[in-house]
Amino acid sequence: MAGEWIRKAIAAALFGERPAIERITSGNVSYLSLVRQYFDAQRG
Repeated sequence: MAGEWIRKAIAAALFGERPAIERITSGNVSYLSLVRQYFDAQRG
């Protein structure tokens, strides 16, 4: 499914083997931007 990526653990240092959803919902608004930048870079 298209939305599964958000719940999968990611090996990148930004995520520390945790799912992106944990960073996004951590309460730190700057993580929203960091997660977006990470996935934009992955996409190319």
